[in-house]
Amino acid sequence: MRPRGDATALVLILSTTAGGCAARRLPVAVPDAAPKGALATPAPAVAIPEAPVVRDIVLEGIAAFSPAAVYRAIVLRPGGRRRREAATYAADLEQRYQAHGYLGARVSAAWDAERGVLTLRADEGRLRELDVTGVEGGAEAQARTLLALKSGEVLTEKDLRAGLRRLQSGSGGAFRLAEEPTYTVEPLPEGVRLKVAVAPVPAKLRVRIQGPDLSPLYNRVEGLAPGAGVELIVFDQAALAHTRVYARGAYGFKSHDPRFALGAQRPFAGQRLVLGYEFHDLTDTDDAFRKYPVELTPGVVRVFSITEDYFRRRGHEAYAFLRPSPRLHLGLSYRRDRFESLPVLARDSVFFFKRTARLNPEVDEGPRNAVLFTARWAAGAPLYATPVAERDSFLMREPYGDRLRRDQSARVDASFEIGGRTDAGGASYRRFIGHLHGRRDLTTLFAVDGRLLLGLGSDLPPQRRFALGGMGTLRGYGLKTVSGNDAVLGTVEGRLHPAARWPDLIAFYDGGAAWTRGLPGAGYRDDAGLGLEWPGGEARIRVDGAYALRPLPGQRRARVHASVVLPF
Repeated sequence: MRPRGDATALVLILSTTAGGCAARRLPVAVPDAAPKGALATPAPAVAIPEAPVVRDIVLEGIAAFSPAAVYRAIVLRPGGRRRREAATYAADLEQRYQAHGYLGARVSAAWDAERGVLTLRADEGRLRELDVTGVEGGAEAQARTLLALKSGEVLTEKDLRAGLRRLQSGSGGAFRLAEEPTYTVEPLPEGVRLKVAVAPVPAKLRVRIQGPDLSPLYNRVEGLAPGAGVELIVFDQAALAHTRVYARGAYGFKSHDPRFALGAQRPFAGQRLVLGYEFHDLTDTDDAFRKYPVELTPGVVRVFSITEDYFRRRGHEAYAFLRPSPRLHLGLSYRRDRFESLPVLARDSVFFFKRTARLNPEVDEGPRNAVLFTARWAAGAPLYATPVAERDSFLMREPYGDRLRRDQSARVDASFEIGGRTDAGGASYRRFIGHLHGRRDLTTLFAVDGRLLLGLGSDLPPQRRFALGGMGTLRGYGLKTVSGNDAVLGTVEGRLHPAARWPDLIAFYDGGAAWTRGLPGAGYRDDAGLGLEWPGGEARIRVDGAYALRPLPGQRRARVHASVVLPF
């Protein structure tokens, strides 16, 4: 039998030969052959210490994660073996805190070898001190209020970024964030200190692509009438009561007449009181509410049939509005205007679609004074979706009020106007408008909308009379079929929301009457119909077909109304 040492040497030599050139370049140690008859000496065994068993893991101050989440983060659970240093487990958990946006979290660890217990202690970074630099006094107090970061709460990146957004948007642009770093987080013995660098903005000039009035870009009394404006905002960081001075203008290429509005506005008493003034020359209308059936869809409505008549209103307006909350407004306005009739100068069209021609009726011309009392309230959401829309509403361009938004469940608009001619012998008039809107979602697929309009007046001039008929009122009748000093109108719509790819199906009923006391009226008129509305992101298309149930003699029963809502 060949000795074991010779066999080992033979195997090594064969392995080296099979390895090729690369193997020949490596030195190979061949053990000396053991003498014949001698046994090889085995290598001594090396003892490897076994990792200790972790009998328990104690978590102290950890509220952000469950024990199971902590075990997954450190890849260790009770009963496992501690194969790394205790500080390494603490670092793993601290990284998990940072990954979840905990800006000041710190973790330490302790190992009790006798009991086999690993203790993890966390300071999750509760806010103890907030330093706002760059502003002082009332401005600093406003900045702290807008940040809304409460002492004692855990500071997270999500909450901090939300606070920084509030600081800029909630102040109306009065604050901006300073240069990098915008904020720093410093550890304290317990919790953290947050430093936020803020810079005040003294003033800002903004451009608005919007004309001075409610007339559309193209209309039959002005032709093409593009408009724009500028607004200077002087910021008050201490009270967030910013002064706004604006100028807007438009030019009618058919009428060759400019239109403008110059005004100023400022809130007081913590924005609970708003005062303003405007000098204007407007192409005005009393019919803006007719473009909307019941519900207000965000965007600009373009109607494929004429819904508005126009007149010129040039003069002054001063107003004061109490604003107890974003859902309640109480206003008083004084107007001194001169009214003029406007002739038709252009063919009316929408997106190159010609609309049926209509004369623009004459108005009671001359100067008039008017005092307007306003009250409005909404349930479910603020009266207006944006601060810009709310500021514009104080001018009361729409005395009938605004439509119900989809995030509101109810809305009430009421106005009472006392007016009269300023020249000798002029008659005075009174007009009350009450407009109630409501909405109820009966199921996830079906909702009911309704509105009730009540108008009461005496000795109203033509431009202030109530008229029913056409889109937005009695859809089965022609525009302004019935009119008078008093009116009542009710509308009910049921809306079915099918799958997203299908349009909403709408069934509606309109009913109302307009009359003048002491004169024979047209009586109660009503209609019923169906509508389809196609949603398309920010754009919507709606088509209504209405059937008059009590048509006037010689008038057709069926009518179709179409509109498109665009984000611009």
